[in-house]
Amino acid sequence: MTTYKGSAIAHPIQGLIKYHGKIDEYLRLPSHNSISVNIGKFYTHTTVEITDEIDENVMTIDGKSAKHEAIQRLNRIWEAFKKLVNITDDFRLKVVSENNFPSRVGLGSSASGYAALTVAIADALGIRELGIKELSKIARLGSGSASRSIVGGFSEWVMATTHEESYSYRLAGDEVPLKMVLAVIPKVKDLPTTLAQVETEKSPFYPTRLGYIPTMLRKMRDAIKAGDVDEIGRLAEIDTLNLHAVIMTGPSGTILWRPETIEVIRRVKQMRREGVKAYYSIDTGATVFINTWENYVDEVISRLEDVQGIDLYVSGVGLEAKAVEKHII
Repeated sequence: MTTYKGSAIAHPIQGLIKYHGKIDEYLRLPSHNSISVNIGKFYTHTTVEITDEIDENVMTIDGKSAKHEAIQRLNRIWEAFKKLVNITDDFRLKVVSENNFPSRVGLGSSASGYAALTVAIADALGIRELGIKELSKIARLGSGSASRSIVGGFSEWVMATTHEESYSYRLAGDEVPLKMVLAVIPKVKDLPTTLAQVETEKSPFYPTRLGYIPTMLRKMRDAIKAGDVDEIGRLAEIDTLNLHAVIMTGPSGTILWRPETIEVIRRVKQMRREGVKAYYSIDTGATVFINTWENYVDEVISRLEDVQGIDLYVSGVGLEAKAVEKHII
C-alpha cells in the first residue's frame, strides 16, 4: 500500500462583476472576465488521500457522498495533475471536505471546494513549483469561480479560448477596507449555478450584458485600486440587478430571490437614504451580501437583526487558498 496525504483550506467568494456564461463547458472557459472578493470568515477544509487501495475516486462533502457531477469535476482536476507528475493509473483519490458555512445558498461553496481540493492534491503530491497562476487554471476545471478563490483577495478571472490562457490574478488583498455583512437565507436555491448559467445565456438581454461588462470591469478595477468601498459597493449593486434581470428573462423565467431577499434590499436602500453607506450584492441565490465600511457594520446589523428567516455574519476580505497540516481523515 502507498498513500500520499495533503490538506488545504480555501475561502468562498462574492462576485462583484459576476461570472455567467461559458464558451467551453468541459474546460469551463468563461464568456467574459469577472471580478470577485474572497469571504474571510468562511472556508472549506479539504483532505485528500492519494492511494492505490481503492478502485475509483470518492468524495464526501459535509458527511454526504458527492453526487456524480461533483465526481466528474474531481476527475478533471485529477487528470490535470496526472499530466504533471509521474504517477501510475493505479492511484485514486479519497477526498473529505467540510464547510464551516451552509452550501447551495448563494455563498460560492463550489469555488472554495474545488480551490481547496486543488491545493490539497498539490500538497499531497509534494508539488512546490506550481505557482498560483497554474493552480488557478487547474481549479477552474472543477468550478470556474474556484480559479478566483485560489488567488484570494480581490481577483480577476481572464476570459480566453484555451486552457493555458484562462487564469486568475490578484488585484488587491485585505488592505482594501471592505467589510461584508452577510444576510444568509438558509434555503437551498431552486436552480444550481450551472443551470442558472444556461438560463442566462438564453436571455434576449444577454448580448447586452456582454457589451456592458468591459466598462464595469474597468470601473471596478479602479475602485479596488483606490480602496473605494463606496464605489465597489455601488458597482456590485448595479451588476447584481443586471445579472438577475438576465436570469429572470431566460426561458424558465427563474427567480432566485426569496421574500427575505427583497426585505433586505428594501432595508439597505432605506439605510442609504439615511446616510448609512451600505450596498447590496447577490450572486446566484437568495443570500444578500451587504458591502460597507467597518464603522457602519454595527448599524447595518441593527437594521437587519429583526428580519425573520436570515442569519447574519460579518466578514472581512479572505486571502489565497493554502495548504494546512491538519488532516480531517
